[in-house]
Amino acid sequence: MFRLLPFLALLSACTALAPQTLQDLRQVDPLTADPADFQIHLHLPDGLDLPPDSARLTLAAASPRGAFDEGFVLQRRDTRGGTLILAVAPADLDTLRAAQARARAWKTEAPERTSGSLEMSFGLCLHGVGPDPDAPVSADLVLEKDGQARPFLRPQPVDRYLKKLKAQADTVPLPCPPAARH
Repeated sequence: MFRLLPFLALLSACTALAPQTLQDLRQVDPLTADPADFQIHLHLPDGLDLPPDSARLTLAAASPRGAFDEGFVLQRRDTRGGTLILAVAPADLDTLRAAQARARAWKTEAPERTSGSLEMSFGLCLHGVGPDPDAPVSADLVLEKDGQARPFLRPQPVDRYLKKLKAQADTVPLPCPPAARH
């Protein structure tokens, strides 16, 4: 079985997730979907950002033939009205497609003994004193070429995520490097 685990799902309670988008994600096969079509739109408040090169997509697979866990850069594509638009870096697309093909072949050979996941992760950093603790954080996903951004993570106070980050990873965001700005 292959699972599509968006990174924000790991940081949020189920009530913050948009049910229709979750249903739509269940229809996406991470082994056949074109990674060039996916985008994540992060709505971050002033004072919160992503450090350069901290956003990653990881495809992992295991079968009787072997295992791999490969990471790919999620690159900033655009910033519109405070929204960061991330997508797989063009330089990583062919390598990611090759990893998908390898996992797909393994799954065809041994469907019951092949498993894997597709996950997204990112780092957070702070500008100045950081965000207002009550400022909202949310995210939308684009699942197909030229598709509409679908609500994924409903707006929630940023303080909620910072507390979960501290509890889960015993870490807090550090100051952003001078080059990071959305």
